Amino acid sequence: MSNSFHNGVFRDEFEDGLRSWNVQDYAERYNSRMRWHLSSKESLSGEQSLSVGHEETDIKDNNDDIHIATAASFVFEKTSILQFSLKKSREINLQVSLFNPDQSMQEKIAHFSGGDNFSEWKLVSFELSKFAGDTPYQIILQVWGQGSLYIDDVQLTDISNKE
Repeated sequence: MSNSFHNGVFRDEFEDGLRSWNVQDYAERYNSRMRWHLSSKESLSGEQSLSVGHEETDIKDNNDDIHIATAASFVFEKTSILQFSLKKSREINLQVSLFNPDQSMQEKIAHFSGGDNFSEWKLVSFELSKFAGDTPYQIILQVWGQGSLYIDDVQLTDISNKE
């Protein structure tokens, strides 16, 4: 199973759709093709990864900010870790944040600037001990700038699901 939450682990390899994520519809600003989507053009494992931009090209060709968030909220332990594999062009920015929907509060945990070029897959990992407690958070991926970006094999460990 590629999308799962089981025994304190959330895992998504993007093989079974985007049901674990809230995908924003930007049709009123661009067209229905400028969005987060599954791509079969690049993948670290399986046949698909998460991408952004036009579905035909996997290229984001404007500088507007778009985001995607996990459908579920999670409560972290002192040993919680978020990791995923990333491949991106130099021109696009990615920010990873945690969002508390109850308090409308967002906490940035990582930023990959337009100057960072990951032409090969890179595993990135973040300790979330700073966010341990009873507060539920959603994971938000936010991009701006132009270019290509792929994410695969998202894993979040030592968590409770607070849907």
